[in-house]
Amino acid sequence: MDDAGGAHLITSAEELLGGASLHDDALALRLAPLLSGQEAEFLAWARHHLRWSLVAAELAERVCAKPREAAPALLLEILRDRRE
Repeated sequence: MDDAGGAHLITSAEELLGGASLHDDALALRLAPLLSGQEAEFLAWARHHLRWSLVAAELAERVCAKPREAAPALLLEILRDRRE
């Protein structure tokens, strides 16, 4: 996944969730379809991205999950970080 693909996923996730409060971890379930089949690529992209690598590392310390579960959780964390 390149930067354009990662940015597109983030933008699509923001549009999907709109102004919803991002405090509920269950929102990651709503993001999962956006990542379908691209979970590992998204995780790799985020781990190597200058801005999102720290967010990915922090999430990895808290969550032990398969890519299918970790990718939506990371996308949600990125959205939270962008709103701060």
